[in-house]
Amino acid sequence: MKELLTLSQNQIGTFSQLIEGDYSIGVNAVFKGEVDNEIFRKTLETIVLNNDIFKLSLIKKDVTIFQVLNNSNQYGFQVLEFDSFKEFETWQETHDFRRINLDFLIDFYGIIIKDYGFGVYFKVHHLISDAFSVGLLVNEFIFTYRGYEKNSFSKIERGAYSKVLDAENNYKHSKKIDRDKKFWISEFQYNLNNSYLSSKKTESYRVRRKSFNLSDSESAELKNFAVQNNVSELFIYMAAFSIFMSRINRVEEVNIGTTLHSRFGKNQKNTMGMFVNTVPINIKIEKELKFTEFVNQVDKRKTNIFKHSKFNYTSLKQELTENFGFKGDLFDVIINYQTAKKEFSDEFKISWENCQYQSNNLTISLNCWEDGTFKIDFDYLDDVFSEEEIDNINRQVNNILFNGLQKTDYQISSLKMIDEAEEALYDKINLLDKVTYPISDVKSHFEKICEDNLDKTALIYDGIKLTYDQLNKEANKVARVLLNKGIKKGDSVAIISDRNLQLIINILAIIKVGARYIPIDPNYPIER
Repeated sequence: MKELLTLSQNQIGTFSQLIEGDYSIGVNAVFKGEVDNEIFRKTLETIVLNNDIFKLSLIKKDVTIFQVLNNSNQYGFQVLEFDSFKEFETWQETHDFRRINLDFLIDFYGIIIKDYGFGVYFKVHHLISDAFSVGLLVNEFIFTYRGYEKNSFSKIERGAYSKVLDAENNYKHSKKIDRDKKFWISEFQYNLNNSYLSSKKTESYRVRRKSFNLSDSESAELKNFAVQNNVSELFIYMAAFSIFMSRINRVEEVNIGTTLHSRFGKNQKNTMGMFVNTVPINIKIEKELKFTEFVNQVDKRKTNIFKHSKFNYTSLKQELTENFGFKGDLFDVIINYQTAKKEFSDEFKISWENCQYQSNNLTISLNCWEDGTFKIDFDYLDDVFSEEEIDNINRQVNNILFNGLQKTDYQISSLKMIDEAEEALYDKINLLDKVTYPISDVKSHFEKICEDNLDKTALIYDGIKLTYDQLNKEANKVARVLLNKGIKKGDSVAIISDRNLQLIINILAIIKVGARYIPIDPNYPIER
């Protein structure tokens, strides 16, 4: 029987059809030791039979995607042998894998590496699996293998996917969905702002990853603050990032997305599937608050956010669009938290394959390793951000974060975003005691600069460049319009505009006619 996608699956159902490559996640995990081929195959067979995900198929009719839980398995496994890890890695790089799409959801291999050990290589369409599910498979593999090996096999209890679908249908017709919807609409109906770190547009959606490791001492500092203040590391980092973003955009509130593993009840916690929900968080930057107070204010939101997370951002966005005319997105940055804690003692090598595409500009994953250290992954659209920009974002956010952790009684407005080297550079640049200024007004000075730098780039915004000559000519055009409208020297002219090229052109035009400009934020209520 065909079933509609769940709300969690709906988040990526349409987007997954826009990309050209695999919309998949995966893992290869290889355990050290000599393999028993019979037990190895038996383990793989048990995994396939024990997990309903191998029975799923997807069908697209017009623009709607349906899922079918079949009576029999639609996917099995292959066993491959390699002489060395190098040969295995070469195979991964050069093998002509079948593309993961709606017609082919799972690619599952048993891997034997003669000079090391044995394990699994698993790729799955993101529509039917999240990263937590992939972790379930790795744990099930080694526990099942060791159980057969010791003649003490006890099958891991997996949830029934049919119960997941039943729970979803019940939710869609319950009072709970109405309460969740009401909660999210009340959070944002009066705060409908596009809170973007970058306004660049893209159609490639291709992700590049840059990773950073916190030192042992930095990791300990973060964890200790979390324990002492009974807050989560995720919301500590999110608080620091929101301060950074508010300064970059010069705003007093920002929206940031986060993803939650919304597995409710024993059945869902034991079922492989897609249960992740993305939700938006609105954070007000009250600059007079101390860092600890601000973190606590952000962290206390988590209970309500998780409680209502089943009605996710995609569902909310549809409501805001239909009922309030909202366009665009509430955020372009998502911050996640992941723990990498293994549930076995075996020595092994593991490599996770993250999804290579995303619709938002930047996803940051705060990963806590078993040894207590943190790794921060920046997955960014490579035609929106450069690697240098990502380096700067990471450095400046960390400056705010650790300045706050070390100076908890400081107001957040006084936390430093730049480090000592940057500060020394800016101090040097701002030594103005020996600078002489030409005896001329701003208009004449600007036009002289334009005359001396005609073909040099003056402005860059959203991929569009203007030379000094072009900028001057555009400003002159607007200045003539103002003069024709009767604007004269000493008048005041209001500018209502977001940040863009035309804003700069308009300011220069007003200066050219001798008037003064009054900037007005278009997001202000009309009464102001």
